[in-house]
Amino acid sequence: METILGLLEGPFGALIMALSGIVFIVTMAIVFPIVAFRVAWWWGLLCFFFAGPATLIFTILHFQKAKIPFVATIISGLVAIGMFMMRSFINTFFVVTQ
Repeated sequence: METILGLLEGPFGALIMALSGIVFIVTMAIVFPIVAFRVAWWWGLLCFFFAGPATLIFTILHFQKAKIPFVATIISGLVAIGMFMMRSFINTFFVVTQ
């Protein structure tokens, strides 16, 4: 009988971790403008329409309010990138046959 931790090993686990990282990034992309709207309506609009530069400037100026979504976005991005780069994931789905 296979356990939950057994399912997270190998390429299937890498795929699950990568997809969960991507889902969390998208979630934080929704949460960030909500946090910005709580500060000022124009911050919310800027973070919604110009996500990259406005979010970075908002994070620098209002770090106490934006630290949780910012850190969560960075960590989930690193998880997603790291899992896509796992050798076992690449070897399983992009196998070159001879």
